[in-house]
Amino acid sequence: MDCGLKTTVGKIQSVNHRNNLILQNYKVCEVIY
Repeated sequence: MDCGLKTTVGKIQSVNHRNNLILQNYKVCEVIY
């Protein structure tokens, strides 16, 4: 499921790089949205 745009994911990817991929798509989705 894509919550944000590719640009958003790239920015978060760097910050959440240490976190799990799930957090990237789950937590990031809530934080960004």
